[in-house]
Amino acid sequence: DGDYLYLHFELAVDGWVSVGFNRTVGGMDGANMILGYLDGASPAYRNDAGRGRNHAEIESPAVDQFYFAVDGGTAIMEFSYPLAFPEGQGFSLEGLTPGEQYTLILAAHSSSQDIDRTHSSRGSANFTVEP
Repeated sequence: DGDYLYLHFELAVDGWVSVGFNRTVGGMDGANMILGYLDGASPAYRNDAGRGRNHAEIESPAVDQFYFAVDGGTAIMEFSYPLAFPEGQGFSLEGLTPGEQYTLILAAHSSSQDIDRTHSSRGSANFTVEP
């Protein structure tokens, strides 16, 4: 809508799911990451910044309209995120500019909701933000 990016993901896992946005050559380092999981039975998320091969929680998360559920071996995560990332959080880019190409990184754990556990699968895809 010019201000927010709206995302919907479905993965064949029973665990946590993470999505990150970065430059096309950036990978996880400097990526803006959203980690979705269940805290007991309640949907929860953490907004992190990639730091090398690790990541750390940012002080001012910007996720809006978050949803996360696991049903029958499928994790579903939906959220909206502003195209301009929070300032001063250590991201390698300031946001997602319509018409520009970026990399979406994706990671998940097949069975654990503990976001401190290393992912069991990961992948990436380049995308362009539609104007």
